[in-house]
Amino acid sequence: MFKYFARNDAERDRYFGGVTRRLISFAVCLALLSIASVSSYSAATAQPFSPTFPSSADVLAQMEKVANWQLPRVEYLDYLAYKRVESSNPKRWVQGAFYAGLTQIAERSRNPVYTQWISYKGPEWNWELGPRLYFADDHLIGQTYIWYYLNHKQDESILAPTRKAFDAILANPPDGPLEFIDDRGYDGLHSCQDRWCWADALFMAPATWVGLSVATGDPRYANYAHKETRATVDYLFDDNHDLLYRDSRFKTEKGEFGEQLFWARGSGWVFAGLARTMEYIPKDDPARKFYENLFKRMAAKLKSLQKQDGSWAMSLLAGEKLPEPESSGTGFFTYGLAWGINDGLLDAAEYEESVAKGWAVLNSAVHPDGKLGWVQAIGAAPGSVSYDDSQLYGVGAYLLAGSAIYDLLVARERTSVKKVMAFGRFVPERQDDFAWENDKVAFRVYGPAAPFEGHSSGVDAWLKKVDYSIINKWYQGHVDGISYHVDHGEGYDPYHTGTSRGVGGSAVWIDNKAYPAHTFIDYEILQSGADTVSFRLVYEWRTPIGHITENKTVSLELETYLYQVDSEFLLDGEPASIPIAIGLTTHDENARAFHNRKTGRISTWEVIDDLGLCTGALIDPDRVEDIKHVASDAKDESHIWIISASDAKGRLSYRAGFAWEAAGEITNNQDWQTYLDTRGHD
Repeated sequence: MFKYFARNDAERDRYFGGVTRRLISFAVCLALLSIASVSSYSAATAQPFSPTFPSSADVLAQMEKVANWQLPRVEYLDYLAYKRVESSNPKRWVQGAFYAGLTQIAERSRNPVYTQWISYKGPEWNWELGPRLYFADDHLIGQTYIWYYLNHKQDESILAPTRKAFDAILANPPDGPLEFIDDRGYDGLHSCQDRWCWADALFMAPATWVGLSVATGDPRYANYAHKETRATVDYLFDDNHDLLYRDSRFKTEKGEFGEQLFWARGSGWVFAGLARTMEYIPKDDPARKFYENLFKRMAAKLKSLQKQDGSWAMSLLAGEKLPEPESSGTGFFTYGLAWGINDGLLDAAEYEESVAKGWAVLNSAVHPDGKLGWVQAIGAAPGSVSYDDSQLYGVGAYLLAGSAIYDLLVARERTSVKKVMAFGRFVPERQDDFAWENDKVAFRVYGPAAPFEGHSSGVDAWLKKVDYSIINKWYQGHVDGISYHVDHGEGYDPYHTGTSRGVGGSAVWIDNKAYPAHTFIDYEILQSGADTVSFRLVYEWRTPIGHITENKTVSLELETYLYQVDSEFLLDGEPASIPIAIGLTTHDENARAFHNRKTGRISTWEVIDDLGLCTGALIDPDRVEDIKHVASDAKDESHIWIISASDAKGRLSYRAGFAWEAAGEITNNQDWQTYLDTRGHD
């Protein structure tokens, strides 16, 4: 369930706080503060399920939630109990993997903070690689520099340190054996690690080398990467299992259950590294075929090894015997599979289920505050892991997976079949709206990211004249710069809500005055995508009689113009009978107001852009205490109201909705009033 935290000390768990104040401009702070978290999942349990994808917007919002927890903690790793010092160097592989993921959310999020963070940190680090010249792990951060150069600022000084380092390697290329022996030097490295003698290296280095060729036009770097990658694969690949050993020591290692030991994160580094390297290799480049063939062989094997809960065992061949849903290996595999579908290397019909399962189990590891759990600590083989264990490279894997899934869903949503359904969702890309619809009508309410000025808890009407779902399409159009305030053939939103009650918003009624809530602070989707959409919104606000909480359950079925509200009101935390008014805006008296107390109905009729629009609300007539038409000179204050009250348990139910002449069914005021008056009450 989504939770919007009040602006207090808890905001450090969601926003940059003091770190931002020291490192990023106030404008960027404000940009980040415009983001709210989305729904989280509970701790993982190894249960089979039928996966479905969320919307692309939900995926992006969940990525932002995880990134926003991690980013202010990049330099303050007090949550790590193991290898904190090794993790704190921004030029080493631990943080490099995180930044690889951060570049991908930066490409997709409208929030500039992720890119601006990199723009500040790169110069602080002098755009340098890690300290050890030949060590592949220390090449990884170069992928972030190359990304920034190619996408944001083509300044040669950004690439200069990487070119200098790689030119030094090319001038004296290592040619030693790839056998991993116990001969650590003064720098802590094994002698074979001058080359890429361990699986992890295929994520750390090749994409940096090939990317540098793309950025500079110099093919020497890519040629070196192709040669070394082939050497590593030839040495570590097992033809019987279609997987790579972590290094040569593991060719004879067995796992806890006697299985041949293939470490999940080690294989994840390879699989994700192949995808990231191919990003820089044109499809007509002869060198690409080697990567494609290896990638497809690994993909088929990994699909067969995925556990029922969607994760992969830390020892891949142990399968269900290792129930822990470890996040880093699972993140890299999920990323690679989704990337492969997007690239056309993998068949969507065959692999989408694996991607959906992987994404679902990854999100079961996300804590309510955005922390990613179930990440195995630094190591070279399977080990222990818990829901509370987190690490930067696990977040990097999560963000990579989310980015590829986001791209997959955006493409699918843009070409999707026009589906008739009752549907609703949280809309983080448009200031945290919540929108819902059926085959006749669509609505939205404003969420926690909406500005205080000019917004409230009123219900907005989206006028549609098609029976299929339009919410995702219209919001995607909004992201792409296509206004839903203009009719492009399906309908549009000319309806002004502002601070009014719109179409059936409620308010506490005290001394002939309405006291409405601002925006919802919490939501939960109960059902969506079939014959009924239902969800719960939570509002909290102060009134002259005390602190009010409204738990509002909203539902909308197909083939009706009216959504149903079943609310529970609390006064200072306890259920209570509270005077409640249900309102329809008269748009500063541009709409005519009507009522029928015998049927518990209020309604309006107005003309917008030469077409009639009628709104209405219905309540059990026995619950009507009064009906008032209140005109006002103040903007958004003119309404017709049903005055009622919640019962002793705080409960109140009603219906509200609208009909639009352009939809072609209810085209005049009389038909609308008849429709409402014949609905009856449960």
